[in-house]
Amino acid sequence: MARPREFDPSEALEKVTRVFWKQGYQATSYRDLMKATRLSKQSLYCAFGDKHELFLKALRHYREQTADALERLDRNQKTASELLREMMTYAALRSDLIQCPQGCLVANTTLELGNADPDILRELLAMNDLLLRNFSAVLLEGQKKHQVTDAISSKTLARFLLNTLNGIRILEKTARSKDEIQSVIDVALRSVL
Repeated sequence: MARPREFDPSEALEKVTRVFWKQGYQATSYRDLMKATRLSKQSLYCAFGDKHELFLKALRHYREQTADALERLDRNQKTASELLREMMTYAALRSDLIQCPQGCLVANTTLELGNADPDILRELLAMNDLLLRNFSAVLLEGQKKHQVTDAISSKTLARFLLNTLNGIRILEKTARSKDEIQSVIDVALRSVL
């Protein structure tokens, strides 16, 4: 009979996610993950699998956190501009908001690995799709209410905001000030209104 786990898997996954986020996939060793979680190699492996599987779970965990944050937005009482600003600010300044590593795990991974691994690429694309769907929905609703330009499709505007956001995430990694990042968000939002 297997012994019950003596640790919280979600807490361990959060710690693992932050290690990958800070160090990147290739620079992170299983020993680093063991140290962060205070788990033995066997416990970590039994709960999550090898480093590759664990990294995929960390990316999924990161995406689920983002999806939860987007779900919590009060979409009824705000204009499209207010919602887009909240979304962009959360995504761009997440590290300050929840005291985590600089930049974005997805942007960092994209720069580190690109499309070298099909499983990791699938997770990166899933995160981008999540953001695109959310941006597009807010933009489309804003267009219906004449709060957003309708000269360009909501999908194209959503891709523009996502690419701007990815650029902002790189700025954040280079320790740019919040004011500088906020000014880029301001210009991006003025472009779609």
